[in-house]
Amino acid sequence: MTLQGHKPQERTHNFELDKPTSQPSKLAGTGKPRIGRTVARKHFEQWIPNLLEPNPKTKEAWGAALHTLEGHSKMVNAVAFSSDGSVVATASDDCTVKLWDVRSGEERQTLTGHSKMVNAVAFSPDGSVVVSASDDCTAKLWHASSGGEECHTLTGHSMMVNAVAFSPNGSVVATASDDSTVKLWDARSGEERCTLIGHSTMINSVAFSPDGSVVASASDDCTAKLWDARSGEERHTLKGHSMMINAVAFSPNGSVVASASDDCTVKLWDARSGEECHTLMGHSMMINSVDFSPNGSVVASASDDFTIKLWDTSSGRECQTFRGHSKVVNAVAFSQDGSVVASVSDDCTAKLWDVRSGEELQTLRGHSEKVNAVVFSPDGSVVASASDDCTVKLWDGRTRVREKSPRRSGGTRRSPSPWSFRRT
Repeated sequence: MTLQGHKPQERTHNFELDKPTSQPSKLAGTGKPRIGRTVARKHFEQWIPNLLEPNPKTKEAWGAALHTLEGHSKMVNAVAFSSDGSVVATASDDCTVKLWDVRSGEERQTLTGHSKMVNAVAFSPDGSVVVSASDDCTAKLWHASSGGEECHTLTGHSMMVNAVAFSPNGSVVATASDDSTVKLWDARSGEERCTLIGHSTMINSVAFSPDGSVVASASDDCTAKLWDARSGEERHTLKGHSMMINAVAFSPNGSVVASASDDCTVKLWDARSGEECHTLMGHSMMINSVDFSPNGSVVASASDDFTIKLWDTSSGRECQTFRGHSKVVNAVAFSQDGSVVASVSDDCTAKLWDVRSGEELQTLRGHSEKVNAVVFSPDGSVVASASDDCTVKLWDGRTRVREKSPRRSGGTRRSPSPWSFRRT
């Protein structure tokens, strides 16, 4: 940092401007740490406009960082926003789920009860209930607004539970397990409704169709399956991948299913017939995550080849390649209006990308270890990233600082943009 028009006094300080406080101060009367303030902000924030010109990297980080959520003692695997965007839930290897206030960054509750690491977390559509999935072979339902009390323990799986999802109306919970089954549970009573049997090995991902009538599952057996959510009967087996499938997602109108595989491809399937529509080829390594744009015209994929790709869902054509990460890309998510894509990587960063231009808008630096998950708040104003460094960071999702050359060339445009950002 440089001083402008001010002669420095002969005085030294025991802090680094770009380093977060290692011993956060306590909030009065709570015993909880004050989250999200750096030493530089604490000591200099009131004088920054007149005296200090921060270096570009620090200035960029100050512009986007809102809070650092510190409290977990081990890596954080998953993060989810409540439907109104006011609360964030986090799932950790420390066997707990935590609920945080988005505005203040303060911890609201710690949900304790699992005996092994927690792999996934989700809110009910109305935000009143949280579901968590654990290596202890159970899922748990928690009251989000009444002290984090446990509602039900969903017991029935014989191996670790990898993924969970609420039906769109919040009445059913789906759990996916290493025991090769998906189970559907009554969210109100906690009773098992049915077990979906058909996969031959572990299941990595589960999703409901937007109308709640179909459940999709993705497995290490190289197949995805579509199930009737009411009867539990198998509708279709989606065959075509040559290696394990890591993720599955429905398009917003429910007509298309996307599957992401270790075979370096994404496949698009007709949800009604189960027929393959397109194979999206272009990545050179396994694909970890997929997400549809809000209008369903584009699907994004994140890969071990350090890139994110955007694909036209109608034609199967590659539209953009985002290059900028230096390691594996673990997850990808669209903003609420579809104009921005967020990605997170083993390189300890999150990045924001402009969908139309392919430009890298911003690199969100601050995590000290690999970043596992990313999600936008429902209104797109906040981005949450979960890391192996035991923290979740909340970033300003509307900050737009375009990276200068040579990073600007990181986005490779393959064809004219085939989408608009209005929902259909």
